[in-house]
Amino acid sequence: MNELDGLKCVPGLIFNTQFFCVHDGPGIRTAVFLKGCPLSCLWCHNPEGIPKERSLSFVESKCVLCGECAKVCPEAHRFDHGRHELFRDKCPDEFLDRSADVCITKALTVVGRKMTAGEVLDQVTRDQHFYEESGGGVTFSGGEPTMQKEFLAALLQLISNEGFHTSLETCGLCDFSYYESILPYTDLFLFDF
Repeated sequence: MNELDGLKCVPGLIFNTQFFCVHDGPGIRTAVFLKGCPLSCLWCHNPEGIPKERSLSFVESKCVLCGECAKVCPEAHRFDHGRHELFRDKCPDEFLDRSADVCITKALTVVGRKMTAGEVLDQVTRDQHFYEESGGGVTFSGGEPTMQKEFLAALLQLISNEGFHTSLETCGLCDFSYYESILPYTDLFLFDF
């Protein structure tokens, strides 16, 4: 196995992939959002990306109070006085998918998907024609992508090796030595202030 094949096996956790983005760097881009952030900014555009682990998202207005989720994870779901209360910290990872799967209205969804760097690479290379025609590429955002250092470094190296422009959106709360280590594979840094 060569070095690039080894990088494809590095695991990580993302919560969204957006295709055909035009505001996250030059040209047409794919934005990959990694889970985890050390901050809790009031103006955060992606608060679902703050927790570093998978979690449940709940839209109360969609809930029809059927109670099916409570059958899967009774500690996390309480139905009282016509309301559904969700206690996210009481629902272990192994019950997240089942809780969301039984929700007929999709009021519950899982935020966070385990992927390897190779799987992300396969996803983003589908848009290579857009990148080539527009001078675009791939942007990593979050959360804070540097919270998953090994995964981010593997992604940047693999995607850079394909010849695609890479961009990193970051709050800058990371050791400078890490930024130096990924510099050869990162074409643009977008620092949030």
